[in-house]
Amino acid sequence: MIKHHPSDETLFRYAAGTLEPGPRIVVAVHVGGCAICADRIGEFEAVGGTLLEEIEPAEMEADALDRVMALVDAGGSGPPKPAAAPGRPHGVGSGPGYAGVALRCRAMSTPMSCS
Repeated sequence: MIKHHPSDETLFRYAAGTLEPGPRIVVAVHVGGCAICADRIGEFEAVGGTLLEEIEPAEMEADALDRVMALVDAGGSGPPKPAAAPGRPHGVGSGPGYAGVALRCRAMSTPMSCS
């Protein structure tokens, strides 16, 4: 019987892909055996999907593909940090705007039971 569940904030960050690697592994293992937390993650992913469907597409620079391919060819250590989109100071999926959704979701949800 599972007696401890990750917080909604942790589950939300897991669903958003912003949870650090160590905690991400712990949550993934937990969710593999916990239907309650798996359902919560599904709820958060649905919210994120809705947000993505509702935002306006951002214009890309004409040379965006060339710059990404140059990074791939150079063996870059990772993707460049996204430019801030209007109204989203840290990009989609992070920052105060996305965290605010987590708080609204938390206020709408029922507490998790330990079953």
